[in-house]
Amino acid sequence: MGHILRKVLDQMIEIYKPMDIDWMNYALTKNNKYTYHHILEKKNGGKIDVDNGAILTIYSHRFLHFLEKMCPDAYNDLQSLFSRINASKAPMSSDDVDEVNSIVYRVLNGEYEMDKSVDLVKLRYSEYLKYYCDYDNIKKIHRK
Repeated sequence: MGHILRKVLDQMIEIYKPMDIDWMNYALTKNNKYTYHHILEKKNGGKIDVDNGAILTIYSHRFLHFLEKMCPDAYNDLQSLFSRINASKAPMSSDDVDEVNSIVYRVLNGEYEMDKSVDLVKLRYSEYLKYYCDYDNIKKIHRK
């Protein structure tokens, strides 16, 4: 991670106090460190600053970008939530946590429209989700 990204991420951690959990409810671990997610992508004019960032771990960041391609409505809902959290300049509320869980739960249960080429049953057990997004963790933390 670059020096500027690291500095901004450290500022965000100070402001939002994530308590070893990221904004998609993934746990911070030795192998799942925090990353900075651009809400408005750099290629679209997004800046590297606190107001345009979300605190994600490696696995949740991968999962979020997977959703960007496969389930854009869920991705957009999460992006909107991240913007609201930023506007609050406060740690995630229990309502924010519930909203993340609800969005991902609805993805996993086929309630969002997916890319037509996606077979949700196969998706759930895909190598990508298992190994790059920690699917077992997704199932565990995003159930009702």
